[in-house]
Amino acid sequence: MTTYGYYYERPKTPKRYFNLGVFSCTLGGLVFTVGIILVVLGSSPYEPEALWISGIVLLLLGGLLFFMGIGSIGLYQSREDKRKKELQRAAARQYVASVRGGGSSLLTLVEHV
Repeated sequence: MTTYGYYYERPKTPKRYFNLGVFSCTLGGLVFTVGIILVVLGSSPYEPEALWISGIVLLLLGGLLFFMGIGSIGLYQSREDKRKKELQRAAARQYVASVRGGGSSLLTLVEHV
């Protein structure tokens, strides 16, 4: 007997959403740090202004990557919670159906005696 039907019926949420979120947050933090360093170095009157502008761009890019990573992790958590709730509801429905089904057969036996 295979378990293909079980996994096909209730697929797990792909872990790639979580992994992509962690990677994006890490990369965003690194880019943000480089941006801060460039802004600090570019604020010197002896450095070219392009250094300061590139630091601002990297700050914005790092912030964007960080929030995209948080969104991806949130998407993973949301889908996983939804899947787990659906599994719990299905188990509860199956339990109630088995209790109702078992009780009615006992009631039928009592009526026939």
